[in-house]
Amino acid sequence: MAAKLTLYKIPCKEVTGRNSWPETLLGYKLIVYKPGLFRLSQYESNAVVNFLWYIVTLGKFRILFLLDNEIVVHYSYITPKTYRFPFMNNNDIQIGPCATNSEYQKRGIFTEVLKLIPSLYAGKSDSVWTYTTLTNLASQKAFEKAGFHFFSYASMSLKTKIVKIIS
Repeated sequence: MAAKLTLYKIPCKEVTGRNSWPETLLGYKLIVYKPGLFRLSQYESNAVVNFLWYIVTLGKFRILFLLDNEIVVHYSYITPKTYRFPFMNNNDIQIGPCATNSEYQKRGIFTEVLKLIPSLYAGKSDSVWTYTTLTNLASQKAFEKAGFHFFSYASMSLKTKIVKIIS
């Protein structure tokens, strides 16, 4: 069994680069967390999920958090190419999973995060990829507002989590 997805991409050459992560975004504290083998959970993130991403990416993933005091407003995982995304180039990154706290939705937060991440990887990565289910119209709208382009439909194995482009 597989989930049907929409796959989006933005070439980093299409975005203006930034030199460093800002301290805040939209008035929320921005933290880029790099989990370590003995520091797998912070800001309510799931240690088991982070351990699996740590193994799959050889520790080369990050989690972007937006905080309103102690409340996690939003998080986005930033991962390099892995076996899950065979269509990506070695120098590409992927955004996801992502979530915005339900009390903070419909404020453009996800769109602004999606604009920020490629700008910080301009010159370091070739492209930034992201995906969502066919029915998640809010995420698709955010991708497009942030400058991502629809690339293809894809399917993700519910067992292996490998994402394959549907020709």
